[in-house]
Amino acid sequence: ILLMLLSIITAFSYQESYEVLAHFEEIDVIYDACDPLYNMDGTDEKWYSIFSNSETDHITYEQGTIPTIRYYVSPTVIDDYNNKQIANATWYTNTTSTQGDLIKQSYINSIKKWDNIYYYKIEDSIVTKTKLVNFVEVTDSSYNLIIFPYYDAREDVNVNAAEKTYDGTVVEIGNFNGAIHKHYSLGRIGVNIHVNKTCQQGDLYLERTGAHEFGHILGLADIDGNEISSTTNYHHSELLMGYENPRQTEITYKDLAGALVSMGFHTASDHKWMYSPTDYGGYKLICSICNGVKYAPSYPDDSVVFEYCKNLDTNISDHSLSSGNMMPVASYGNKDYIKCKYCRYVAPFEERVQQEYIYTKKNSTIHTITNDVEGLTYTFEEKHGDYSYSVSNNSGKHLKRCGGCNYIIEEPHAVSLEDYMDGNNTVTCRGCNRTFDKNSGQFVINNINELQRTENGSYILPNGIIILVEEDIQAYLDGTLVFRDGNSELM
Repeated sequence: ILLMLLSIITAFSYQESYEVLAHFEEIDVIYDACDPLYNMDGTDEKWYSIFSNSETDHITYEQGTIPTIRYYVSPTVIDDYNNKQIANATWYTNTTSTQGDLIKQSYINSIKKWDNIYYYKIEDSIVTKTKLVNFVEVTDSSYNLIIFPYYDAREDVNVNAAEKTYDGTVVEIGNFNGAIHKHYSLGRIGVNIHVNKTCQQGDLYLERTGAHEFGHILGLADIDGNEISSTTNYHHSELLMGYENPRQTEITYKDLAGALVSMGFHTASDHKWMYSPTDYGGYKLICSICNGVKYAPSYPDDSVVFEYCKNLDTNISDHSLSSGNMMPVASYGNKDYIKCKYCRYVAPFEERVQQEYIYTKKNSTIHTITNDVEGLTYTFEEKHGDYSYSVSNNSGKHLKRCGGCNYIIEEPHAVSLEDYMDGNNTVTCRGCNRTFDKNSGQFVINNINELQRTENGSYILPNGIIILVEEDIQAYLDGTLVFRDGNSELM
């Protein structure tokens, strides 16, 4: 039997430059094609493709933080697309303003389906929950993803609904066993107005294509195109990165597992092995998290037997939450992915995976979350968030209530430095929206620590105005007052 093997495993590289690039540390497992020899569990072994034509590309991101996608929505086509479509195309080229707005917002919404994804890691029965990626819209040159319109109505070629490219600036290239891995500083997603201009709300192009193209930005490839030579023989409708109809419009756990590998979040040290004996001696090891496969003469002590769990198309006790066979692996929106510990089965969203979270306060910064559904119980921690605000009896502070556990925190009213400097007589608290007179002294100014200031707390505003506390008045009059800004000193 011919195995079509595609291999990649990535890991973080921590560098002094405070930039992390997922790259080849070692190829620890294979991500193989649909192998009929081991397809006894009713699912394809192939969950995703990591590289296309021996190559995978994705953008870089900063070390030590959740990768931040700073996206910019361009009003017009970028220059290097002008050779294949209408020059100076906009979101409204040859269409109405209503349709142009629908196309633009729908693609943004589709791309941002990746914005509410978390992955779980379980170590010593402790579950940690980490966000996959953050999206921030920007309007300046700080973006690392640009979304732009173009208009390609050519009839002699098969034009796309959208396309992914990069800016051509390669930050790093890795080459391991012939597989090329490139990192770019900027990703680009172009939206073809011609293909999308007749779409209605909810149509396939608008729902799917942006999320699919952003999967490429994260390093995923079109799974069917990498697995088979014929572009018409599609058979992966269960994947966002697949092409068979009816095509998937949401991000599945298989897509997410591929992104964890391509981005370096799931590495060789994270595999949770299942094992199965082979017909020719030794064992086939399968990671129950990422579906990676490795062949070895023996299996690790902490691995479990790879079971086929009977018929996965029926609601059987093997995959009930109360069976003890299931574990949480990720969440998407307000639902969890629950996966079998012993085979590749992942419970679909519409069955048994709705979150039933119970929040309790742990301390002033953390609350504990427990999910207890049909006998499957697991707990993890996260920061207080989604606050609602109210004004306290103390006029200098307000109360904010955690949206999860209802923990109440008292904090000072705070206004932005820009608000304080705008020339008006009043300022507005950024938390509770209460308005104050600038001379009331009932608020603090955000970013004030970035200003030149004294040890007693006097500071210089960006317009040169000096705000003095009483303890510094005499030193100021004497000309001896010192303002510090980082390592510098200014008299």
